[in-house]
Amino acid sequence: APKAYSIDPDGTVHLPHETLASADIQDIDMDRWMAKSTAELVTTDGRRIKLDAFIFKNLHLIIGSIASRLHPDAWTSEAKPFKSDAEPEPEVHADGEEEK
Repeated sequence: APKAYSIDPDGTVHLPHETLASADIQDIDMDRWMAKSTAELVTTDGRRIKLDAFIFKNLHLIIGSIASRLHPDAWTSEAKPFKSDAEPEPEVHADGEEEK
């Protein structure tokens, strides 16, 4: 059975109910990614398609692939935010909990 989500090397994204060519994806909204593990694809015709990586295993790799292509200065291919050298990593101590 095909996986619910996949991405081809050329950037074509296969979703459960449709396939989007790389050119059909105008943007990816990562505003809620760090807090909720959700991102929204914004299509060239203005639709917003929610991607929830909390539900689907390895969806973060697809989100990261799209985000790093569209926003290479902000996101890695693993959907991690790039830290500039000017911003030191926050320290995490053994007695403290890091926010997800």
